[in-house]
Amino acid sequence: MRFVLAIVLFVCALASAGYGIAQRTVLAGPDQLTVKAEVRSDAPITIISGKTLSSVGGAQQLTVGGSGEVNLAYGRTADVMAWVGDSSYNTVSYNAEKGALTGKTVDGSDSDAIPSAVGSDLWLDEKRGESSVAWPLKLSSDYSVIVTGAKDAAAPADVSIRWPLDNSAPYSGLLILIGIALLIAGLLAFIWALVHARRRRGPRRKQPKLPRAPRPKAITARSSRALPAGPSAPRGGRRRGFVVIPALLVGALALTGCTTLNGLTGAGGGSAASPSPSASASGAAATKPVAVLPAQLDKIVARVSTSVGRADAALDADLASDRLTGPALTTRTASYKIRKADANQTAEPSIPAASVEVDLPQQNASWPRTVFAVVVDPKQPTVAPMSLMLVQESARSQYKAEYVIPLEAKAKVPDLAPADLGASRVKPDVKYLKIEPSKLVDAYAGILLQDTAAPDYDFFDADGDALRTALGASYKAQRKASLPASATIDFTHAQGPGETIVFGTNDSGAIVTVDLNDIETVKPAEQGAAINPDGRVKLLSGISQTTKGIQSTYDVQLLFYVPLASDTDPQAKIKLLGFSQVLSDAKELP
Repeated sequence: MRFVLAIVLFVCALASAGYGIAQRTVLAGPDQLTVKAEVRSDAPITIISGKTLSSVGGAQQLTVGGSGEVNLAYGRTADVMAWVGDSSYNTVSYNAEKGALTGKTVDGSDSDAIPSAVGSDLWLDEKRGESSVAWPLKLSSDYSVIVTGAKDAAAPADVSIRWPLDNSAPYSGLLILIGIALLIAGLLAFIWALVHARRRRGPRRKQPKLPRAPRPKAITARSSRALPAGPSAPRGGRRRGFVVIPALLVGALALTGCTTLNGLTGAGGGSAASPSPSASASGAAATKPVAVLPAQLDKIVARVSTSVGRADAALDADLASDRLTGPALTTRTASYKIRKADANQTAEPSIPAASVEVDLPQQNASWPRTVFAVVVDPKQPTVAPMSLMLVQESARSQYKAEYVIPLEAKAKVPDLAPADLGASRVKPDVKYLKIEPSKLVDAYAGILLQDTAAPDYDFFDADGDALRTALGASYKAQRKASLPASATIDFTHAQGPGETIVFGTNDSGAIVTVDLNDIETVKPAEQGAAINPDGRVKLLSGISQTTKGIQSTYDVQLLFYVPLASDTDPQAKIKLLGFSQVLSDAKELP
């Protein structure tokens, strides 16, 4: 019975270990699923939604092929569809029942040629190639891929998606271990059976004496011969031969039963996922989506920096207009004209392609969109941080800097909403702030002109305000005293062409950018007297002498923090966080 038990254990060991090994070999399913589609149409765009890409769990390997240029990019689905607009496009979806991709063309009302989608600020990442592009991704259903080809060409037609499949054998490792355990138990049972069988061969009963056999004759040495050695069969020989079988089984299982911890716990033992771009929803859910994600803003700032840097080097205002608008473009254009006339003139501060320290996107699902950012270059600690107010007019346009303002030395940006939540833009005529943002230009210009006599002087914090020294009442008095008696000077101000942009802060205050034009008008004091412009005014106007007079306009970009009107703290005053003052226009009076 004990031998039967050992045999049963050996059979169970073979069955368990054999089935465990088979799960990893002959019984294992495919490790990937590949589906393909051929989308033939004249539409210049193909959209592969995140829903399609995530139809099967895990990472996605997207491959797109065509006869020429292949451009892929991905972004938030709402942004992708906004870029597509009313243009015709193809969609690719996954049919789970058929296990295949299907294509469909959506006809749009806009028959105009689309602009290039390459380099759009809406994309989180993009990839380009010729004839075929393979892209490992891991996108959720909130993101989509846009596919375009060469200019005026139809979108590449061949699309395939490959997903990894989990063909791991959850219980194979356990079955192999159980087989090894049963084998060991079978060996123990077999040894137990052998020991028990030996013990049953104990002493036998005493047999009756037999008659004594006749004594054989003595064999002489001459007649003695060596007996041939016959085959010997030890009593335990068959058992030892039988023991070889379990020993070989142990070795086989030891070699085939090696498994990883993942195999024992049910996790797949496949290779680690290859690095691929990924995108997931932000942690905090905003009422409206933010204008840009942090990854987007880093790229946008780098592109703005690169584009403006090239324009600065070439003194090319048209090139600067690719990434600048409003006051930022106006001041740059004037600076280029002055530097073309005199290369020794000071250039405007560059925009560093560095880390974004402050990121405040607008909560806005439509356009135009606005983002406030502060960029700090760690390699140049002596250079003031640069604040940017970036505006995107439409889905197909790029972000442009409307305000480029270096921060003051003592400036401290107030606490703002986190980047994944963003903030809504506030109307310039709100009443709950110390001064309405739409009235900031007049209030601050009065301080520059009248200093302490200005009616709104007490609303503003003078500490750390370097512009009062550079352009304030004392400067104006010195400027007036420097002119000869034959000339007069008047100082006025006006609201500049730049838009007043207001963002709320965490303490219910606001950060505000405004555009102030500070205007100097110099005229002859008497008939026949002449005015001789000098310095940057002469370079910009191109006038060396005039009897009519000359008007100089300084464009001043201002960044303020405006506290809540109900804040009774004596320190709760309007603070100038940064400014940029540039001669933007100089012309002869009519």
